[in-house]
Amino acid sequence: MLKNKNLIYYILILAFFIRLYGILLLNLGYWDEQFHALVSKNLMKAPFEPSLITDGLVSLDIKDWSLCDIWLSKPPMAFWSMALSMKIFGINEFGLRFPSLIFSLLTIYLAYIIARKLYGERIGVATAFFYSINGILYEINVGLLSGDHVDTLFHLLFHLSIFLTLYFIDKSSLFIGSVLGFLIGIAFLTKWIMAFYIFCLFVIFYLY
Repeated sequence: MLKNKNLIYYILILAFFIRLYGILLLNLGYWDEQFHALVSKNLMKAPFEPSLITDGLVSLDIKDWSLCDIWLSKPPMAFWSMALSMKIFGINEFGLRFPSLIFSLLTIYLAYIIARKLYGERIGVATAFFYSINGILYEINVGLLSGDHVDTLFHLLFHLSIFLTLYFIDKSSLFIGSVLGFLIGIAFLTKWIMAFYIFCLFVIFYLY
């Protein structure tokens, strides 16, 4: 048994400062954060019309995802969160990345809860610690790696779905099932077809 039950909170503080350093870097990741930042900025003016290039300064090509007007390369859910954040904090790197800071910390805590439920406190703490210091996940969370803030939100939705699935299996409930269905819908608005992995995972856990 672990003697210190507060280790998870120390891990979350560590994860916070690691990610805070990354989100304060005053440059945008080349793939894909620059594109995501521009789409989010445009959504501030037209929330239901995700667009990439609207200034008319370059020739557009609807077949080229990097040179188009209406932009549907990724769904709008993550961009709505970034647009709202930039409304509050301003159009800057911190405003763009702040949602991912919150989403990633929640994901680390959920990873702890899930692992603790499945394997015990010690494995839960270890899972949260390794998640918090993982270099690839860090780069995704702060916008340095392809997928960046979209994947960060999807990771949160995926972990939340696993958490609810485990409790649904323990105690089936129409409410939990409805919330799971809602989360799959939100995940679809975040990462398109990848959302159905949540449904597949639910089936696997339920049958197992």
